[in-house]
This record gives sequence, structure tokens and C-alpha cells, in this order.
Amino acid sequence: MRKANFILTVALFSFISIYAQEKRNVTIDLGLSQTYKGFFYLYAGVVEIGAAYNHHIVKSLYGGVSFHIDYLSRSNSAARTIVYKPKLNVNYNFKVTPWLSINPMVFAGYSFLNLSNGEFDYAETQKGFNSGAELKFIWYSPASVDYYIFGRYDHIYLKKDVNFTLLEYYRKVHLTSFGIGIKIKPKKEVRYIKK
Repeated sequence: MRKANFILTVALFSFISIYAQEKRNVTIDLGLSQTYKGFFYLYAGVVEIGAAYNHHIVKSLYGGVSFHIDYLSRSNSAARTIVYKPKLNVNYNFKVTPWLSINPMVFAGYSFLNLSNGEFDYAETQKGFNSGAELKFIWYSPASVDYYIFGRYDHIYLKKDVNFTLLEYYRKVHLTSFGIGIKIKPKKEVRYIKK
């Protein structure tokens, strides 16, 4: 019994050590987007899609870049908005089990909002500072991809524009998204428990 416990412990430690050596990864995800308060409170979030590249910094700390796009629409209207969100991020990988980790992230960037309304032949671009946070639950697999679910919050503070953001309230854009994604691992890092 003691020998079996020892072998199991060594195997689990080896598995964790292998994944701790991950030097970089690429993530791709798709989520449902939602808006809150501010100028876009009448808009319904539809979809968010994006990708990120992360590189190992030290221990379980990673840093990287990401780019996401949100598509928003206004009910009973031809008004549409596409939000482009390039960001820099820092994230930490907390191991819960050999098969599961929790990955909190903070990020900052600069967003561009393309607003349009086909009814009035209207188009305009607004921009502003973007900050927020994200939480991923990652399931590891021995294959070249891992799977995760995520929740993300973006706070965009638009640049002052006297013709568009007359009130301070309208300069704040709140977006959340929840969805699924995959984490692609480099081939040389796709390994399982060593025998």
C-alpha cells in the first residue's frame, strides 16, 4: 500500500512538473456578450470572439497580449456597434488538481468602438482606455489542446467628445462575456506522464 501511494505521488508530481514547464500558449475563445449601464444600456450584447498569446514569466506567472471583438446590436433598430479590444495581460495559473487549474487575469488596453446605424446612414468611431479582469477554469488533456470556460469583464472609459459623450455617464462602457475556449500548446510541450 505504501509503495502504491509513493508511485501515485511521484506520478502526480511528474504530471504537475511537466505542465509547470509550459513556456507559452495560444488561446482562442467564443462567448456571449452583455452590456450594462452607460451609453450602451439599450444595446444587447451578441457575441465576443478573440485570441491571446501568453508567455511564461516566472513560476506560474504569465504575461501576454490578446485581441477580442464584441458585436452589439440595439433591439428594434438598425443600430450596431463593433468593439475592438487589443490588450496587454498578466495572469497566474493556480493548480487545483492535475487535471484542473484556475487562471485569473488582469488586463489593460485601448479599445475602438465602431458605431453605425443603417437607418440614418450614420457611422462613427469612438475610443478609450480599457481595463478589466478574467477568470478561466482550464481542463488539461494529454493532446495538443486544453479546454476552458471563462468569464470576462471589460470597463471602457471613452475619450471625451463634446458631440458624443455630453454626460460623464455616457463615457463608461461595461461589458461582460461568458463562454468556452481552447488553449493550444506548442508540440514540444504536449507531453503526458513520463514512464
